[in-house]
Amino acid sequence: MAGKRIISLIPVIGEWAVQSYGFNRVRPVGRPEVAARHLCEWGADEIALVDIRASLEGRTVSEELIKRVASEIDIPLAAGGGIHDVQAAHDIVASGADKILVGSALFTGQAFISRAVDLLGGQALVVSLDYRVQPGKGPTLFHTSGSEQAIVSPVDAFGLIKDLGIGEVVLHAIDRDGSLDGYDTSLLDLIRADVSMPILMAGGAGSWSDVRQVLDDEAVSAAVVGNRFVHSEHSISRLKSRLMQDGLEVRRNPVTRVYESTAHPDDDRRSIVMSHDLFGN
Repeated sequence: MAGKRIISLIPVIGEWAVQSYGFNRVRPVGRPEVAARHLCEWGADEIALVDIRASLEGRTVSEELIKRVASEIDIPLAAGGGIHDVQAAHDIVASGADKILVGSALFTGQAFISRAVDLLGGQALVVSLDYRVQPGKGPTLFHTSGSEQAIVSPVDAFGLIKDLGIGEVVLHAIDRDGSLDGYDTSLLDLIRADVSMPILMAGGAGSWSDVRQVLDDEAVSAAVVGNRFVHSEHSISRLKSRLMQDGLEVRRNPVTRVYESTAHPDDDRRSIVMSHDLFGN
């Protein structure tokens, strides 16, 4: 068994990496390619580079940025943001991305997604279901950087994803984004009975125990981690070490093994330890 994955999310706006909070507040932090190199060295299994304002601003994630990030890492790279046509998907893969990540296109461009699956293969397509938990309604889907509510239910959207042959699905809780309050699993619980593809959980990781809890779920293949772990030196390596100490099977690499025999009692803190040179600042 390959083990469960830790995917490092680098949100960007244009050419700059940012910290994201609830999809509507951001804090610029520096150069994405420098962060990607460090995260790769520290044991991340994949990098997700997402321009969080691209759809809202009517543009596409930068191909030049993808090239720079891809040149710094030797692990899979997923790139997303404003991808709504086959040519854009092709160009992004040609720029060095192994996968493309789409969100809004599920609601506005299903024909494009179908053609992209035919051209690139389902394994190269990842769909992000971004949602808010609304009182009395439960999980409700949103798109276009969280600005528009979808007219389809989460269950119907997941059924459409399966019909289109998408390779992986991200469940991203908007209200947990950047909160460090742990993952929300309400949407996962809605679709659990129909899960037949890798599920990636995003939004809210604040400690190793948050990640352990979500990866303990048999339906979950990977945890997407952002603010908390992007800014803590060697954080992914320590996280994997702690998960392995708890008996969870995760993907290993030489960096991870350095930490396997070392306990880290302070890793449960929720404060962000900033590394000032992580982004080349």
